Amino acid sequence: MSSEYDPTTVIDASEDLGRRIYIQEQAFVRDGMQSPERFRTMIECAVSLTIPRAYAHAESELDFWEKRAIELPADDLVRDMGYRALQTSFLQGVTVRRVDGSSVTTGPLLGEHEVLVANCYFSNYYTLATSEAAAKIMFSDTSSISSIRDLAPERLTLVSLRNLAQRMSPKEVLNWVEQFDLHDETNAATQNAVDHITANNRSEDVQPLVAAVTTATTRLSGRLHSIVSSFYKEVRR
Repeated sequence: MSSEYDPTTVIDASEDLGRRIYIQEQAFVRDGMQSPERFRTMIECAVSLTIPRAYAHAESELDFWEKRAIELPADDLVRDMGYRALQTSFLQGVTVRRVDGSSVTTGPLLGEHEVLVANCYFSNYYTLATSEAAAKIMFSDTSSISSIRDLAPERLTLVSLRNLAQRMSPKEVLNWVEQFDLHDETNAATQNAVDHITANNRSEDVQPLVAAVTTATTRLSGRLHSIVSSFYKEVRR
Protein backbone atom coordinates (compact mmCIF):
# COMPACT_ATOMS: atom_id res chain seq x y z
CA MET A 1 0.00 0.00 0.00
CA SER A 2 1.33 3.43 -0.85
CA SER A 3 1.81 5.71 2.10
CA GLU A 4 2.59 9.16 3.32
CA TYR A 5 4.37 7.43 6.20
CA ASP A 6 7.90 6.09 6.22
CA PRO A 7 7.56 2.28 6.54
CA THR A 8 10.76 2.20 8.60
CA THR A 9 9.33 4.49 11.26
CA VAL A 10 9.68 3.01 14.73
CA ILE A 11 6.48 3.09 16.76
CA ASP A 12 6.99 4.68 20.15
CA ALA A 13 5.86 2.52 23.06
CA SER A 14 3.79 5.44 24.39
CA GLU A 15 1.70 5.68 21.21
CA ASP A 16 -1.89 4.45 21.16
CA LEU A 17 -1.47 1.20 19.26
CA GLY A 18 -5.08 1.13 18.06
CA ARG A 19 -5.83 -1.55 15.51
CA ARG A 20 -6.22 -2.23 11.83
CA ILE A 21 -9.48 -3.30 10.24
CA TYR A 22 -9.40 -4.83 6.78
CA ILE A 23 -12.91 -5.33 5.40
CA GLN A 24 -13.62 -7.01 2.09
CA GLU A 25 -15.45 -4.68 -0.29
CA GLN A 26 -18.05 -7.35 -1.01
CA ALA A 27 -18.79 -7.68 2.72
CA PHE A 28 -18.89 -3.88 3.03
CA VAL A 29 -21.56 -3.69 0.31
CA ARG A 30 -23.56 -6.65 1.57
CA ASP A 31 -23.73 -5.17 5.05
CA GLY A 32 -25.22 -2.07 3.47
CA MET A 33 -28.08 -4.20 2.11
CA GLN A 34 -29.86 -4.23 5.47
CA SER A 35 -32.16 -1.38 4.45
CA PRO A 36 -32.49 1.25 1.71
CA GLU A 37 -31.27 3.94 4.13
CA ARG A 38 -28.18 1.96 5.11
CA PHE A 39 -27.49 1.10 1.47
CA ARG A 40 -27.35 4.78 0.57
CA THR A 41 -25.11 5.46 3.57
CA MET A 42 -22.87 2.60 2.44
CA ILE A 43 -22.44 4.24 -0.97
CA GLU A 44 -21.63 7.59 0.63
CA CYS A 45 -19.15 5.88 2.96
CA ALA A 46 -17.48 4.02 0.07
CA VAL A 47 -17.12 7.34 -1.76
CA SER A 48 -15.65 8.93 1.38
CA LEU A 49 -13.05 6.14 1.54
CA THR A 50 -12.19 6.54 -2.15
CA ILE A 51 -11.96 10.30 -2.70
CA PRO A 52 -9.19 11.21 -0.20
CA ARG A 53 -6.76 8.62 -1.61
CA ALA A 54 -7.23 9.86 -5.18
CA TYR A 55 -7.11 13.49 -4.07
CA ALA A 56 -3.93 12.99 -2.02
CA HIS A 57 -2.26 11.30 -5.00
CA ALA A 58 -3.15 14.22 -7.28
CA GLU A 59 -1.96 16.62 -4.58
CA SER A 60 1.44 14.89 -4.44
CA GLU A 61 1.68 14.93 -8.25
CA LEU A 62 1.11 18.70 -8.32
CA ASP A 63 3.67 19.17 -5.58
CA PHE A 64 6.24 17.03 -7.41
CA TRP A 65 5.75 18.27 -10.99
CA GLU A 66 4.46 21.82 -10.49
CA LYS A 67 6.37 22.56 -7.29
CA ARG A 68 3.38 24.09 -5.58
CA ALA A 69 1.15 23.18 -2.66
CA ILE A 70 -2.59 23.21 -3.20
CA GLU A 71 -4.79 25.45 -1.09
CA LEU A 72 -7.01 22.62 0.25
CA PRO A 73 -4.81 19.72 1.46
CA ALA A 74 -6.28 16.22 1.55
CA ASP A 75 -6.50 16.19 5.36
CA ASP A 76 -8.54 19.40 5.27
CA LEU A 77 -10.88 17.92 2.65
CA VAL A 78 -11.49 14.90 4.88
CA ARG A 79 -12.18 17.18 7.85
CA ASP A 80 -14.42 19.61 5.97
CA MET A 81 -16.53 16.83 4.42
CA GLY A 82 -16.97 15.04 7.76
CA TYR A 83 -15.70 11.81 6.24
CA ARG A 84 -14.22 10.25 9.39
CA ALA A 85 -17.47 10.70 11.32
CA LEU A 86 -19.44 9.12 8.46
CA GLN A 87 -17.04 6.16 8.22
CA THR A 88 -16.93 5.64 11.98
CA SER A 89 -20.72 5.71 12.27
CA PHE A 90 -21.20 3.24 9.41
CA LEU A 91 -18.63 0.76 10.74
CA GLN A 92 -20.08 0.92 14.24
CA GLY A 93 -23.26 -0.40 12.62
CA VAL A 94 -21.51 -3.44 11.12
CA THR A 95 -22.07 -6.50 13.32
CA VAL A 96 -19.48 -9.23 12.98
CA ARG A 97 -19.08 -12.78 14.21
CA ARG A 98 -15.88 -13.53 16.10
CA VAL A 99 -14.60 -17.06 16.69
CA ASP A 100 -12.19 -17.77 19.54
CA GLY A 101 -11.59 -21.50 19.77
CA SER A 102 -15.00 -23.06 20.43
CA SER A 103 -16.52 -19.72 21.45
CA VAL A 104 -18.49 -17.59 18.99
CA THR A 105 -19.52 -14.03 19.85
CA THR A 106 -21.06 -11.17 17.90
CA GLY A 107 -20.55 -7.46 18.28
CA PRO A 108 -19.95 -4.18 16.44
CA LEU A 109 -16.95 -4.06 14.13
CA LEU A 110 -15.93 -0.68 15.54
CA GLY A 111 -16.19 0.02 19.25
CA GLU A 112 -18.13 2.92 20.73
CA HIS A 113 -14.97 4.85 21.58
CA GLU A 114 -12.98 3.96 18.45
CA VAL A 115 -12.60 6.34 15.53
CA LEU A 116 -10.94 5.96 12.16
CA VAL A 117 -7.88 8.09 11.46
CA ALA A 118 -6.60 6.65 8.15
CA ASN A 119 -7.62 4.37 5.30
CA CYS A 120 -6.38 2.78 2.11
CA TYR A 121 -7.55 0.16 -0.40
CA PHE A 122 -5.74 -3.06 -1.14
CA SER A 123 -6.69 -6.25 -3.01
CA ASN A 124 -10.45 -5.55 -2.85
CA TYR A 125 -10.29 -4.70 0.86
CA TYR A 126 -10.87 -1.36 2.55
CA THR A 127 -7.97 -1.10 5.00
CA LEU A 128 -8.59 1.11 8.01
CA ALA A 129 -6.68 2.23 11.09
CA THR A 130 -7.87 3.58 14.43
CA SER A 131 -4.58 5.23 15.47
CA GLU A 132 -1.52 6.79 13.88
CA ALA A 133 0.57 3.81 15.05
CA ALA A 134 -1.81 1.38 13.36
CA ALA A 135 -1.80 3.58 10.23
CA LYS A 136 1.99 3.35 10.00
CA ILE A 137 1.75 -0.43 9.98
CA MET A 138 -1.19 -0.43 7.56
CA PHE A 139 0.48 1.78 4.96
CA SER A 140 3.70 -0.23 5.07
CA ASP A 141 1.93 -3.60 4.87
CA THR A 142 2.86 -5.43 1.64
CA SER A 143 1.61 -8.90 2.60
CA SER A 144 -1.11 -10.56 0.57
CA ILE A 145 -4.53 -10.90 2.18
CA SER A 146 -4.16 -14.69 2.29
CA SER A 147 -0.82 -14.32 4.09
CA ILE A 148 -2.34 -11.89 6.56
CA ARG A 149 -5.20 -14.32 7.19
CA ASP A 150 -2.75 -17.15 7.86
CA LEU A 151 -0.54 -15.06 10.14
CA ALA A 152 -3.49 -13.63 12.11
CA PRO A 153 -1.44 -10.72 13.50
CA GLU A 154 -2.46 -9.00 16.71
CA ARG A 155 -4.55 -5.85 16.56
CA LEU A 156 -5.92 -6.70 13.13
CA THR A 157 -9.54 -7.55 12.35
CA LEU A 158 -10.06 -9.16 8.94
CA VAL A 159 -13.65 -9.17 7.73
CA SER A 160 -15.10 -11.15 4.82
CA LEU A 161 -18.67 -12.18 3.99
CA ARG A 162 -18.60 -15.13 6.37
CA ASN A 163 -17.87 -12.81 9.31
CA LEU A 164 -21.03 -10.74 8.88
CA ALA A 165 -23.52 -11.52 11.65
CA GLN A 166 -26.46 -9.61 10.18
CA ARG A 167 -27.78 -10.01 6.68
CA MET A 168 -31.26 -9.30 5.37
CA SER A 169 -33.01 -12.08 3.49
CA PRO A 170 -31.86 -11.89 -0.16
CA LYS A 171 -35.45 -11.90 -1.42
CA GLU A 172 -36.32 -8.97 0.84
CA VAL A 173 -33.35 -7.04 -0.52
CA LEU A 174 -34.52 -7.58 -4.10
CA ASN A 175 -37.75 -5.75 -3.23
CA TRP A 176 -35.88 -2.46 -2.99
CA VAL A 177 -32.26 -2.65 -4.13
CA GLU A 178 -33.08 -2.46 -7.84
CA GLN A 179 -34.50 1.03 -7.38
CA PHE A 180 -30.96 2.33 -6.76
CA ASP A 181 -28.97 3.69 -9.66
CA LEU A 182 -25.46 3.12 -8.33
CA HIS A 183 -23.93 5.46 -10.90
CA ASP A 184 -26.25 8.32 -9.95
CA GLU A 185 -25.85 7.72 -6.21
CA THR A 186 -22.07 7.64 -6.49
CA ASN A 187 -22.06 10.76 -8.65
CA ALA A 188 -24.24 12.64 -6.15
CA ALA A 189 -21.89 11.82 -3.27
CA THR A 190 -18.89 12.73 -5.42
CA GLN A 191 -20.36 16.03 -6.54
CA ASN A 192 -20.49 17.33 -2.96
CA ALA A 193 -16.73 16.86 -2.72
CA VAL A 194 -16.12 18.28 -6.21
CA ASP A 195 -18.03 21.45 -5.29
CA HIS A 196 -15.90 21.86 -2.17
CA ILE A 197 -12.67 21.18 -4.06
CA THR A 198 -13.61 23.70 -6.75
CA ALA A 199 -14.52 26.39 -4.23
CA ASN A 200 -11.37 26.01 -2.16
CA ASN A 201 -8.53 25.65 -4.66
CA ARG A 202 -6.85 27.84 -7.25
CA SER A 203 -8.51 27.52 -10.65
CA GLU A 204 -5.35 26.09 -12.24
CA ASP A 205 -5.32 23.23 -9.69
CA VAL A 206 -8.99 22.29 -9.88
CA GLN A 207 -8.96 20.29 -13.13
CA PRO A 208 -6.33 17.67 -12.16
CA LEU A 209 -7.77 17.33 -8.66
CA VAL A 210 -11.34 16.89 -9.87
CA ALA A 211 -10.23 14.52 -12.66
CA ALA A 212 -8.46 12.30 -10.12
CA VAL A 213 -11.48 12.21 -7.82
CA THR A 214 -14.09 11.53 -10.51
CA THR A 215 -11.97 8.85 -12.16
CA ALA A 216 -11.59 7.05 -8.82
CA THR A 217 -15.29 7.19 -7.97
CA THR A 218 -16.27 6.08 -11.48
CA ARG A 219 -14.15 2.98 -10.90
CA LEU A 220 -15.78 2.57 -7.50
CA SER A 221 -19.23 2.74 -9.11
CA GLY A 222 -18.21 -0.04 -11.49
CA ARG A 223 -17.02 -2.25 -8.64
CA LEU A 224 -20.21 -1.66 -6.64
CA HIS A 225 -22.31 -2.47 -9.70
CA SER A 226 -20.38 -5.70 -10.21
CA ILE A 227 -20.92 -6.78 -6.59
CA VAL A 228 -24.65 -6.01 -6.71
CA SER A 229 -25.00 -7.77 -10.09
CA SER A 230 -23.36 -10.91 -8.69
CA PHE A 231 -25.81 -10.72 -5.79
CA TYR A 232 -28.74 -10.66 -8.28
CA LYS A 233 -27.39 -13.75 -10.01
CA GLU A 234 -26.88 -15.55 -6.71
CA VAL A 235 -30.45 -14.89 -5.54
CA ARG A 236 -32.11 -15.70 -8.86
CA ARG A 237 -30.49 -19.06 -9.47
